[in-house]
Amino acid sequence: MKPWQQLPFQYSIHMQDKPGGELNHFSFLADLEKGNQDPRPEILKGLQKYLGDSGSIVAYNAGFETARLNEMTDAFLEYRDWWENNVNPRMVDLLKPFRSFAFYDSSQCGSSSIKVVLPSLVGSGYEDLDISEGGSASAEYWRISIQSNEPDDVDRIREALEKYCAMDTEAEALIVDRLKSIVML
Repeated sequence: MKPWQQLPFQYSIHMQDKPGGELNHFSFLADLEKGNQDPRPEILKGLQKYLGDSGSIVAYNAGFETARLNEMTDAFLEYRDWWENNVNPRMVDLLKPFRSFAFYDSSQCGSSSIKVVLPSLVGSGYEDLDISEGGSASAEYWRISIQSNEPDDVDRIREALEKYCAMDTEAEALIVDRLKSIVML
């Protein structure tokens, strides 16, 4: 690790085996009980298991996700070939049609953030979550990792982190489905 480098501690995957099929959810949140253990090997192992060998991997702002995966696989070289030859070529950036204004709704007010795009397309979003953006998620994870020894607080924040991260990947699936329905009109 380097100073100021982001350390992933969580992932969420919503997987659909076929168009219109059921969404299956898989997630990981680093265990605070393991103390200072680096969560990246466990994250890479889980991603390798769940991402499989075929199909598109949709990410909102794939550049961010790609950068984190590059950093992780630079540190854990046993995953480098898997990342470069299997996962990276399958990455699809769901942000692109919104950033380029290929799709735009006036309710977005010029924003291409998933937090704005989701409600503009499906009518609801992150409003009912206790944690609703990435900066707060990181701060709260740090807080319960370093400062809080209150079991109820830790459990509450872990649950909120799981819900927030799951909403991000479910949002991607909802946006893809809505865009498909618009295109088919």
